[in-house]
Amino acid sequence: MKRLIGVFLVVVFMAVGVSRGDAKKLSKKEKIRLTLGFETFKYWKKAGFIAEKKLVKEGKQAALWTDTEDNERPYTKMLPHDLSGYKAMSIWIYSKTANDAKIAVVFNSEDEDSSGSDYYMMRILINWTGWKKLVIPFDVFKEVRSPVGFNKIDRLRFAATGYKTGGAKEDTELILDDIKFLTAKELSANKKYIYKGYTKKKKKKSKKSRKSKKVKEDWGE
Repeated sequence: MKRLIGVFLVVVFMAVGVSRGDAKKLSKKEKIRLTLGFETFKYWKKAGFIAEKKLVKEGKQAALWTDTEDNERPYTKMLPHDLSGYKAMSIWIYSKTANDAKIAVVFNSEDEDSSGSDYYMMRILINWTGWKKLVIPFDVFKEVRSPVGFNKIDRLRFAATGYKTGGAKEDTELILDDIKFLTAKELSANKKYIYKGYTKKKKKKSKKSRKSKKVKEDWGE
């Protein structure tokens, strides 16, 4: 009977393309791939993500992020901790409502000799509906306090509150999928997706005053 059970398990693992060794223990590289692809939520903390099976850009599922007032700051430590060989991150985001909510993207890089949290951050304005691919160069992230560098990243966080987001909005409903880190060559190939920030709304002015100053882009400062 035990032998039959063993044979049955082997057949099952082969059918789904997973070996018995893989089923018991995944490599660190595979855990990172599954985490950043939102194929598993095991390594996302304070997330409250729901598996989205229909609206998916890559793989078998994406992460539905709703109720951002309670699940306001999901983060993961399951990522490459040395990102110095990369120039940008990319992510697909589906937005149900263009409600002008602000979502902070934060890379923590803690300096043990400094007081307070050390990180890089920028903000995304949710002003679209449907899918949108965002490529965010690392050089647009603002340094807060004394982050060590992109060679020492402790965690990646998305925040709907704090970080000058203005607070969570009740009708925010996002789907996150397929986070990747891009080399200089890959960044160049994805130029059309580069997120260029957003411009602050300006009041109507006379024709004379319109010529004076251009609106500066807000990169999360």
